[in-house]
Formats: sequence, C-alpha cells, structure tokens
Amino acid sequence: KHIIDQLFTEGFLYLSFSGGEPLFNPCFFKIYQYAKSKGFIITVLTNAALIDETAARFLARQRPFYLDVTFNAVSADLFDKICAVNGAYKKVYAALNRLKKYRIPFKLKTKLITLNTAQTSKISALAVRLGAPCAFNDLIHSCLDGDRAPLAYSLRPKARAFANGKNTF
Repeated sequence: KHIIDQLFTEGFLYLSFSGGEPLFNPCFFKIYQYAKSKGFIITVLTNAALIDETAARFLARQRPFYLDVTFNAVSADLFDKICAVNGAYKKVYAALNRLKKYRIPFKLKTKLITLNTAQTSKISALAVRLGAPCAFNDLIHSCLDGDRAPLAYSLRPKARAFANGKNTF
C-alpha cells in the first residue's frame, strides 16, 4: 500500500504489473484492487497461465486498461518447448478464451525467435479470432545471470554469434 500511495501522491496515472509472473504473487489481487481503487490505469504483463475462471471474473469486475499476454506459438508442442513447461499451451489458450468471454482487453505479444518465425501468420490469425491486437518483437537478451544461451535463438546474426562466444560487437 505504501508504494502505491507514494505513486498516487506523486501524480502517477499509469501502473504496470510485471514480473516474472505477477499473478504468481499470492497478494496480487489485493494489491491490484487497491491500486484500482486509487484510480490508476493498470496494465498487467503476464503469460496468462494463472488466469483461471476466478481470476477472469475478478478482472472482469476490476477491468484493467489491458493485459499484455506473452504468446510465442500456436502449436502446443512448440509453445510448451519455448516455455519449457509441459501443458502451458493448454492453460494459456484456455485463459485467452476466458479473457475474450469476459471482454477483458488484452493483446498478444510474441517474441520472434528462430523456432517460431514460421508461425507468425497463424499467431496473427488467432489474435484476429480473439479480437486482440498482436505485436511481434525480435529483441532477445542474455539471462540476468549472464547466461547467453537465449541469444542462440535470436534472429539477429550478431546476437547469435555473441551467444556462441564470438564477440562481434
């Protein structure tokens, strides 16, 4: 509450919840509701895997400005491979349909990597079917611990070379 009160006092209008996964915080809905009561325009950056029926109903009542949902493939196998979580696609796809059902504004965001570029038109088509905007981005970073492994999936040749230990920058 203290941080939200400070932001309110300083005149902030927009508030974005991100993470990791913000819905993983057991106090997320309480914090969100308090921020909403202060009048903030709220966005949530999420993978949507934790948006079950209860969460969807809450968000329908306490409507965000929008949810920014990471969605990196339309094939369940590839989605799960990219997320490194078996069954993730099924959870996220169900959540997207709940968001549509409750008319909660959301957009899909896709990180373009070497594994999913062939699926961009299908991802765009899914976004149209769901009535959601879709955005693509190809910027990939090293992990916070310095691990360069994600750069091997970059569409940018210099990033791939850097990931392989060839510092070409």
